[in-house]
Amino acid sequence: MAEDPEERAARLLLSGGSPATSDYQALRARIVSYLRTMAVEPVEAEDIADETVTRILRASKVIHDVGSPVGYILRSARNERSSRLRRRREEPIGPGFITERGEETNDEALLRLLDRDLDLQLVQAALALASQEGDVACLLVVQTWLDLAADNGATPSSRDVGRELDMAHTTVQRVLRRFRDYLEIVRKESSD
Repeated sequence: MAEDPEERAARLLLSGGSPATSDYQALRARIVSYLRTMAVEPVEAEDIADETVTRILRASKVIHDVGSPVGYILRSARNERSSRLRRRREEPIGPGFITERGEETNDEALLRLLDRDLDLQLVQAALALASQEGDVACLLVVQTWLDLAADNGATPSSRDVGRELDMAHTTVQRVLRRFRDYLEIVRKESSD
């Protein structure tokens, strides 16, 4: 009997191997679907799925004795979701977190960094909205992006931010798109 592509991908991931792209996509779709049953937003479900697989790939130990490799990975995804929810409750971050590390961020520098016609108050309002929405990933990615930009004097790539946060660069890109959406919402509200 042929092995299910999701099981094959999960078994290979847990043993330190690389599954075929189609098998991986089937497993990732299963993880996202599973997370969606827990009322996780589609983008966050994708982020958690990517994070779960990334953590498994980076794990130094190889896991052999698992009765259900897919079940193990789904539990890992559920645990990642629980950790994110716990962090959201434990670490409320307000709009002033841009300068949390004690670094002054003036309007001109922020405008250059974001390469848009924004001001500090608009960015802070967008971050406050992300915080109200419980979007911790957005807050962490934007903070890291701003910190790297301030430290290096150049616009960091999504890969740079991803390396800092141990996150896939595609996840960073999705999170930055969400931040752009928060900025648009705040901009529309402020112009009304």
